[in-house]
Amino acid sequence: MLAIAILAALFIVLPLLSMGWYTTFGDLASTFTNPAVDLSIYLTMLSGGLAALVCVLIGVPAGYYLARTSGLATKLLGSVLELPIMIPHFVVGIALLLFAPFIFQSLIGVVAVMVFVGLSYTVKAAESSFVELGDGYEKAAQTLGSSPMKAFFSVVFPMSARPIAGGALLSWARGISEMGAFLVLAYFVSPISPILPAATNPMSIYAYQVYQLYGVRGAATVSIVYVLVAMAVFVAAKYANGWKEIFVRYSVGE
Repeated sequence: MLAIAILAALFIVLPLLSMGWYTTFGDLASTFTNPAVDLSIYLTMLSGGLAALVCVLIGVPAGYYLARTSGLATKLLGSVLELPIMIPHFVVGIALLLFAPFIFQSLIGVVAVMVFVGLSYTVKAAESSFVELGDGYEKAAQTLGSSPMKAFFSVVFPMSARPIAGGALLSWARGISEMGAFLVLAYFVSPISPILPAATNPMSIYAYQVYQLYGVRGAATVSIVYVLVAMAVFVAAKYANGWKEIFVRYSVGE
């Protein structure tokens, strides 16, 4: 089992490391300090954070409903919320553009794409957590005088916070790695003062532009920078210590 796990890890790591043969530390340093690259990173991380927040705000209630109900309507709703996983993402861009053309080349458009492609992960994480937790704790809280809403926010949600955060992190990761929908809806993103000082592109689109201009070797350095930034944020969010205890204390009013 360990050998298979190592083989799987090598399949992921070796292609990423191979990009290092086509760049130098000097190139990486200059890319990290390139204002255009930094702006694309800022846009992508800002949009990813906003999208993850939206996914939590709408995905947690949806997951709770799916976990606490049954029947044809629930199954149909669950199937609809899983649709983005199987829809080609170029089609997502076309659908969003036709549905809301006013978000074309805007920050809202980037966030909308990220929510569309990432929402399913938060919904499924929340649903699985609530199903595993059961309804015993919230019924006990209601028996002791809590309203259903208070029982949810003071008992159920804190106990499910870790898997929900994991689902939100997956939604964020899926959003910042998107490209197909951006090609249609947000190839360029117009500035919004003071949030976005200048026009720029999502990270995947910027790397694609460099690839078109300079080929694979030229895009390698930019790609490495993006991988390092995304990996750093992902690892920091996944392994942050103490957040759950702080959240629980805040929720119960200590």
